[in-house]
Amino acid sequence: MSTTMNARMSTCRLVTLLVAAFSGPVLAAGLCAPDVLGPDDAAAVDEQYASMIIRPSEVHRALVKKSFEIAPDLLCHATERVVFVQHAGESGATMGWTSHAIPDLIYISALPKTASVRNLLPEYLARAYGTLDEGQIDQLAAKNQAEVIHSIIHEAAHSAHHLLDSQRDEGVFDSKPDPEHWDSGARAYAKDVVDNHRLKAGLLEGEWTRLHETFVAEGMARGWGPEEGNLLAGGFMSDYGATKPSDDIAEMTAWALASYLYDNLEQGEPEDMACQALRASGSDSLGGGNAAFYVKLAFLEDLGFITREAFDRCTGPVEFTTHPAQGFHVYNGSQHKRTIGEGVRAVIGEDTEYDEWVFTLDADGQGNFGDKTIDMHFGLKLKLVDGHFATLLDSADEVSWPRGVYRLVRPNAPSSFWINAPDEKSATLWATKGLVLVIRSSNELIEGSIVPQAFLRPFAPIPVPEIPPTRITFVLSK
Repeated sequence: MSTTMNARMSTCRLVTLLVAAFSGPVLAAGLCAPDVLGPDDAAAVDEQYASMIIRPSEVHRALVKKSFEIAPDLLCHATERVVFVQHAGESGATMGWTSHAIPDLIYISALPKTASVRNLLPEYLARAYGTLDEGQIDQLAAKNQAEVIHSIIHEAAHSAHHLLDSQRDEGVFDSKPDPEHWDSGARAYAKDVVDNHRLKAGLLEGEWTRLHETFVAEGMARGWGPEEGNLLAGGFMSDYGATKPSDDIAEMTAWALASYLYDNLEQGEPEDMACQALRASGSDSLGGGNAAFYVKLAFLEDLGFITREAFDRCTGPVEFTTHPAQGFHVYNGSQHKRTIGEGVRAVIGEDTEYDEWVFTLDADGQGNFGDKTIDMHFGLKLKLVDGHFATLLDSADEVSWPRGVYRLVRPNAPSSFWINAPDEKSATLWATKGLVLVIRSSNELIEGSIVPQAFLRPFAPIPVPEIPPTRITFVLSK
């Protein structure tokens, strides 16, 4: 049989594998096609890899194309080039990597056991694994291809957090990725994301790290590092994602988007461990054992790292529910009792009494006190930054929206929640203990839940504790 005919059969078999094994909903409309570099592009890569570039085959181009059919727009804008090299990164055992020097370029290892043609196409695998039947060989090829797609998306997530951080204020951390690595369209897209989510202090070292550490401080997650444990309760997708913030973002992104590739495969297991645990929990409630992961994954969806379809697929039955109207919503159990939603307003500013950056949310409405209907004012104040990070911020523009978990103390200290009754002072309530969970926040939407654990009537003739409602949710939308 001629070489040309062999090549045609290989391409046909590849397409069959991609369609059959990776069937499922397209999670995003890929609007990009990164350049796949070859040996003639040696000047475009890091010097140490210039002589190791392979000429990309049809299977390499097909896998890049498939990866960016799955990837949302942010990952598309962030990744402008992909190159396959005969190397395995600095560790010597890496499928893919990016570099700070050229952050828009993804390297994929094309060694014999990684993304080489011989490890991706059935006809070559059949020679190496002669005891397997054709179906098993197809499964092995599809599994190996899925691993390459996962790796490409993982690395695209790294490129994406570099792109977003190229738009941060340089004065906060003294340096940032050079925005000139990306074209003007990518820079404009990233600036819109940064402005919408108030990430002027940065994502990776800034808001992502601060968000996770709010849960660590409350014992609702564990810090990044080599120790092992319950991944969902720790706030992580996978063991590799638990090692450091950058791989935390990349693993959450890649497994949320690409785990479905393994649905019809008998070989290989996806490492979306937290998603699997959520779906298997048999619970639809959001609580201390899953809140950190859920909120971080929601943040990635809001930023555009993953799609809504990927978020829903991962979280399964677990869902944050609230009345959709703006304002505060009071619940007893699952029953909605009251909405306080007049004159809703939110402000980020400096609490001069405590010298802290704070977020305040206020609304007015009416409620019952005994047999009377009285005017009520609900107020929530959250301390936004803490510790050394707070000393790096010079203006309110550099302070992000609230995200994560906050512990309540009594007013007026940050963080606090109160219900004032201006015409019936003895009806005023202060939360003296509790937690606030901010699920999502951007210029378009802020939503979350207050779980008051103790209330006090400070202006009653004899100040007395009050049994709090089960929870109070809040919604602010543009």
